Amino acid sequence: WYFTTQGIDGFKPPIIKSTIINSCTNSLSAVIPALELMALYLAAAMHDYDHPGKTNSFLVTTSDPLAILYNDRSVLEQHHAASSWLLLLDDDKNFIGHLPAPEKSRLRFLILECILATDLSKHFELLGSFRSKTIISRQDCAIANKINWGNDSIRLLVSQLLIKMSDIGNCGKPKNLQLAWAERVCTEFFIQGDEEKSRNLPISAFMDRANPNISKLQRDFIRNLVQPTAKTLRQANIIPCTEIECPLMDNLQMNLDFWDQISDTDPFEIAIRKKITARHSTYTSRGSVNQYQGYQGILRESVRFSKISYYCPSSSSP
Repeated sequence: WYFTTQGIDGFKPPIIKSTIINSCTNSLSAVIPALELMALYLAAAMHDYDHPGKTNSFLVTTSDPLAILYNDRSVLEQHHAASSWLLLLDDDKNFIGHLPAPEKSRLRFLILECILATDLSKHFELLGSFRSKTIISRQDCAIANKINWGNDSIRLLVSQLLIKMSDIGNCGKPKNLQLAWAERVCTEFFIQGDEEKSRNLPISAFMDRANPNISKLQRDFIRNLVQPTAKTLRQANIIPCTEIECPLMDNLQMNLDFWDQISDTDPFEIAIRKKITARHSTYTSRGSVNQYQGYQGILRESVRFSKISYYCPSSSSP
């Protein structure tokens, strides 16, 4: 919502009237059709539905039922998409049932493409594709964007990068919110690390509570993933900003500067570790198959899938 409704300095949309009430006329809502905005917002709401608190790698390594069901490919993202869509099909929740069949098919296609784009294993491939299709780099290092807003596939690519930025963008929030997110992410990581240790598996990077490296995790994540993504969006001139400030970019730099000052032995890092340990007592690990209550009947759901005709075209389809 933030990315699509807030004003962008210097952004001159070819379409003047926005599809969203009270949004800025120089926002992305002026160039993204209403159905595509709806798909983007729904994908954002659906993209982590019924998340088990484990990574794709863990699910594949442990031959989790979800990994078996989705053939080890984008396991979490496919589960989020499928399970949330099944929820949407319930009679008391199906608010898109009145849409004409072509619009419904298009909406589903867009939602799936956006949710599947959040798979981090595809991050750099998607970022590279976006750069090559939307940004011109000149010899004098000046940047110009070449976004063709009349092209369906380009607009989809923009939506995919926006949802990806939103998915990893907690580091771009004000410091107090970013710290809260860091605590929760590390809590989830350590729970997986505990599970890996109990199964005699190698403990994944940054998931060993005996060697947490919380500050290094935050630094690396911001510097290697979040900042380059935000910078690409900024170069394409599709991040909300004014002449004098760009909140996302400013917060990212301030948070990175903060974590750069924190060492593994810093009292602040030690305090966070203690807080995470205390928080851990309120969490229940869902690591074992017996504890995956959200997965009960998942194979039966796959049978239900076979009885429903879904339209899932390739990315080049209308």
